[in-house]
Amino acid sequence: LGWIVDEQEQDVLILPSKTYINMKQVRDIDDRLSDLKREAEKAVHKSISSSSLRSNDEIERIQAQLEADKRERMIAADIPNKVSVAKPQLPSGPRIVTGGDVGFTRE
Repeated sequence: LGWIVDEQEQDVLILPSKTYINMKQVRDIDDRLSDLKREAEKAVHKSISSSSLRSNDEIERIQAQLEADKRERMIAADIPNKVSVAKPQLPSGPRIVTGGDVGFTRE
């Protein structure tokens, strides 16, 4: 098509002013731009996923170390592996307070 490099921006390609293109060529150019953007996004996602695999291994190692530390603290403190212990309930029955109980008198 006769693409030339733009004089002001060296990373931009332009068509000469006397070049005419039809809609099929415009669609082909647009499709290729979409393909290039998709390929760039895939490359970014691939680099992110490969770096996250390394971090997942590190996360698993840290979680295993935390579990080992937790077991060690429980053994050192001689705490049984109980999640919760039932507490005795408050005394049952009504706890009604009247005015006379707090000092009010009838006259």
